[in-house]
Amino acid sequence: LIISAIGSFVGLSMNLWQMWTDRHCDWGFACYELLSRAVMCVYSLVLQVTWQKQIPMAEEYDHLLHQILDFHGHGHAEWENLVQGYFDAKALVYHETRWLMMHRIAIYIVLYVQFLQLVMYFDSHPRMAMLTSTLKKSLDNMFHFFFLFLLIFAMLGFTASWMLGGDVTAFATVGIALGSQTKMLFGEWIYADNADDLTGVMVAMYWIYALTFMLLLLYTLLNFFLAIVVDAFVQVKTHIAVQTFEQNVCLDIFDLLRSGVQYRSRSWPARSTLLKAIDDAIENTPPPDPEDAEDRIWTVQKLHGVLPDAMKDPARLASFLHSYSLKCPHTFVCCELALSAEGACQGARASQHDCIELAFVQAGAVLKPLMREAFPGATGPEWSYERIQCGDQVMHRVSANFMREKTKGADLSPSEQVLR
Repeated sequence: LIISAIGSFVGLSMNLWQMWTDRHCDWGFACYELLSRAVMCVYSLVLQVTWQKQIPMAEEYDHLLHQILDFHGHGHAEWENLVQGYFDAKALVYHETRWLMMHRIAIYIVLYVQFLQLVMYFDSHPRMAMLTSTLKKSLDNMFHFFFLFLLIFAMLGFTASWMLGGDVTAFATVGIALGSQTKMLFGEWIYADNADDLTGVMVAMYWIYALTFMLLLLYTLLNFFLAIVVDAFVQVKTHIAVQTFEQNVCLDIFDLLRSGVQYRSRSWPARSTLLKAIDDAIENTPPPDPEDAEDRIWTVQKLHGVLPDAMKDPARLASFLHSYSLKCPHTFVCCELALSAEGACQGARASQHDCIELAFVQAGAVLKPLMREAFPGATGPEWSYERIQCGDQVMHRVSANFMREKTKGADLSPSEQVLR
């Protein structure tokens, strides 16, 4: 209990420090973590103090036993003292029994709070977060499902109690009917015990109710619930499949421990310092142009200017980039590709007109064979440009015009425009 109280107090202090220093933390999770650790710390101290005040059960048993064994008198007063001592010892036993039951309930609540915190900790790894992510994805659909389910469940329970409660004990009251339906959901039974005693129209009423319950709740809505969960799980699994940076949870835990040793042995700045420097650089940089490949590439020179002074050393920066290139190879571009992308962007800026002309030539090379096959004798293309303004929107239309001479026997003009 002392270790638990000290550990939870240290965690509580660290949690308060994180909330004070990190204004961008997840406040919902941080507040729940703060509550969980505070509950653990306070309860450990309360249990430790109250435990010291309890009389050991062995002493209470001996005290109760000796009240009878040590009795040697025969007068009225001695008998009253014996009975009073017996009930006093018994009251102590009852008091400790109530104390134990109270703390059993309290420990159950504390354990459940810690269990929810453990589930929240699963979010620290993508694959371990499948449970919480699936619940988050399906939360909206589950809300509407349970609203519909409970509405139908309550209506059927009331109907069964109203119509069948006088003849079938399983539906005697609305509460008993709802409890019976809960057992039916788990497959305990579908045919009530007293259903054999029903006669006449009551048999038909019972089977209308039973078939409605089976079709709507057992076969339809429960399968709806499974479909909601499976659909959310598939979405989460698809999202994780495209993430190239995560590994198996055991490998990531090992990598976390190894990275801590690497940061200290190679004198790298703390990860929080590096992340803050990169985040500040991103916030102070205008958003990249989606058409510009150079803006989407962070070169070594750009990182060198952004990272703290401790990473200005070329050897240290090279070892840092090499280490992370082994972890996340998809986030790094080889030198040849980076240079080719940068050179392509510079060439596009220097000779944009040549690039557009080359695009027209390539488009013409694709369109010519197709048009001559579909329209023999077609010539072209001749390119035209048109600017169309609709309110605040401006449209740019580029057209490829193919011409074909008039064919014999066809009621056509000397030339016709085939395609625009």
